[in-house]
Amino acid sequence: MANIYNYLKTVFQKLKQENSQHPSLVFIVLVLLTIPLSYTINGIAVALLMGSSLVYFGIKNYNRVNIYLLIPLLIYGLMVMSLLWTRDFSVSLQALSKELPFLIIPTSFLIFPVLTEVQKQKVFRFYGYGMVVFVFYFLFKA
Repeated sequence: MANIYNYLKTVFQKLKQENSQHPSLVFIVLVLLTIPLSYTINGIAVALLMGSSLVYFGIKNYNRVNIYLLIPLLIYGLMVMSLLWTRDFSVSLQALSKELPFLIIPTSFLIFPVLTEVQKQKVFRFYGYGMVVFVFYFLFKA
């Protein structure tokens, strides 16, 4: 048990160090880790990602346009326009709120600077660590 504690302690220290270099890195990992969880938890993680990117945008103003990030924004725009020809406006509006990550996540990635290859690898590594923790949690729970 002591080995697991020491290992997780070093992982969290590395994550804290990376967070000082790119403040939104922790929130990117958090959004990825909450994908298998409920919609509410994932929504909170997406809101935290957007909040951190807005704070970071206030510090350093980086503007860049990536066509791959514009596609989900255009899809969300099409969903908003579909409110014009819907039969039941209230149901469509509720469904539109569930698709809000199509708007928030690409906007967050447009706001903060591009991740380097090293940072992308670290995101995948921390995501892998988190998935291992999920596996052990669900194995012990079963």
